[in-house]
Amino acid sequence: MLFTIQTYLEEYLSKRNLVDSDGYAISVANLYFYHRTGTEVKEFLRRVRRTRTVLFVNKGIRDRAGFERTLVSRLDSRFKKKLEAPNPFSFPGGTETEKQRLERLPRLTIDALLREFLYAVKAKAVDGFWISRTRGKLRQQPEKIAQTQFALFTKGALLNRSGIVLRELYSGIGYVDIGVILSTTLHLVEIKILTGNFTGAQ
Repeated sequence: MLFTIQTYLEEYLSKRNLVDSDGYAISVANLYFYHRTGTEVKEFLRRVRRTRTVLFVNKGIRDRAGFERTLVSRLDSRFKKKLEAPNPFSFPGGTETEKQRLERLPRLTIDALLREFLYAVKAKAVDGFWISRTRGKLRQQPEKIAQTQFALFTKGALLNRSGIVLRELYSGIGYVDIGVILSTTLHLVEIKILTGNFTGAQ
């Protein structure tokens, strides 16, 4: 849904004849996707207002606050209910606690990301993998669920930090689930759902 929100914002700005030269639509889309749920309108508008952009400089929009109120209202009418709907790929209650712990670290590492992701899944999202835990019946393609969860979690963790998340990228031995670039270093993450004992070199 993140990219749908971004596309909607880009089209809206284009219809208003506004040239988005510094990625305002991308910034607002990420902010909306990761922080709109559970945030009051006034507080969310304050966050939107803090988004740095040259969009409103010499563009004929004198009332930025009014423009952004209208923009958030349009986003709410189109996407808010979908964001709030439960799904197996989300983290009920968000991941703010994990994000704060990561932000306190002097340097973000892949080990810290994986550790906080594990904590978030065990505490908030483990039920997304199961049709019935008592019968031991997993949902179809549980690894895809885990991949999506990790990608969403990592994008949220990197929202105010430098880093890139890549999905299903090709390497010399085939496709890798997730690639995370931190400090110009690419980390490859392969996610597996173990239903039995872990055996073999792989």
